[in-house]
Amino acid sequence: MSGFPGSAAEQVAVLQVNTGTASSTPLAGTAVRMNRYRKALVVFVLGDMANETIDAIVETCDSGGTNNVSLKAHTQLAGSASANDSKQLVMGINVDEMIASGKEYIRGKITTGNTTGGTCSIIVLGLEPMYGPASAFDNSSVLEVKN
Repeated sequence: MSGFPGSAAEQVAVLQVNTGTASSTPLAGTAVRMNRYRKALVVFVLGDMANETIDAIVETCDSGGTNNVSLKAHTQLAGSASANDSKQLVMGINVDEMIASGKEYIRGKITTGNTTGGTCSIIVLGLEPMYGPASAFDNSSVLEVKN
């Protein structure tokens, strides 16, 4: 339970959204600092994917996305011409899990088993804010928050 009661918009922040093509060259999200939240929800949104395996992981990293350490990984999805299209993979992260890495940033990464891949998005939501409403720390790409 968060120490800050309020609406859903005050409890959850949109910390980062990255959209691009994942292939054998990964789509790597931007590093997100987790010092204001107790938990994160990382959502991998798959678009029209090629018949290739799909790996989705969350890494801890430095502020620039360097010195990556794998934190959690989804089970690899088998290649399919249609079964992975328009699906989502969701991964919960507890800040306590990051302690061993000594880092306070996370980022998602999607890689496919070949060069075709497909369009994907990586969305990072901050949960259980430690200071004030979560919406106060939304990513700058958020245009409006309506309670």
